[in-house]
Amino acid sequence: MITLYPKTFSEISVWAKENRFPVSEARFRYAQFGILQSIAGSKLLSSTLVLKGGNALDFVWQPNRSTRDLDFSSRNADLTVEQIREFFEPSLQRVSTTTGVSYRIQRLKQQPPGAGKSFITFDLSIGYALPDEPRNQQLIRNGSPSLANIPVEISLNEPICATQDVDMGSANGLQVSTQEDIVAEKLRALLQQVPRNRTRPQDVLDIAVCLRDGAHLRPEIVTVFLLQKAASRNIEVNLKGFLAEELWQRAEQGYAELERTTRTKFISFGQAKELVLAFVRILAIP
Repeated sequence: MITLYPKTFSEISVWAKENRFPVSEARFRYAQFGILQSIAGSKLLSSTLVLKGGNALDFVWQPNRSTRDLDFSSRNADLTVEQIREFFEPSLQRVSTTTGVSYRIQRLKQQPPGAGKSFITFDLSIGYALPDEPRNQQLIRNGSPSLANIPVEISLNEPICATQDVDMGSANGLQVSTQEDIVAEKLRALLQQVPRNRTRPQDVLDIAVCLRDGAHLRPEIVTVFLLQKAASRNIEVNLKGFLAEELWQRAEQGYAELERTTRTKFISFGQAKELVLAFVRILAIP
């Protein structure tokens, strides 16, 4: 298992060179690292939140393509805005003393708003200021929004099929979705493109890189996870759906631009599509 981020502020430049990151991205990654540490440092947050998606792949399983946002699923279906703020804020402050990075929750809202919603997402913007950013440090001290921020998304009622704890140097481990869980989630997202009127080019690339790099994906496990995740959203899973022309037309939109976001591996859309479909064909789906 790989955990890819600079662990101290002083090592950012050297770390960036060794890992082929632009220094600006390494600085942002260090700020992200602090947020992950704050979650692992809280007993409640570490037992509740599971890191998933593209950054779970990039931080732990498959270093290749990072995104700005940190995506989590919650094990607590009753999590509230008030609880997130209550436990996040003191944990962020504790991390600030060890990393030198100041943090401030600048936005925290529920989407969609109101009671009785089935699939709730909490949308956070966490402002930060690195030790050599006096202007942002002052803004945070004054209770004003920092000019630098990290988007964080927490989803409720999403099936969490398999996780693994990652040592963040904190009091607790950070729960991270396994590659099989992430691939199943991305396959579901591909099927959801048409009914949700979305495009998901990044999922094609991420799955294809996992497959080409020899990730240990057990088809029978991915199948179980995919069916469970699709059932939660009333999405029908079958080979016909994955072969649909509209699915791949949508997935191709913006795919070429992803090459700029990758550091080591990029697969052409045609090859990526072949890899994904070859894997889908060995899944135990209708």
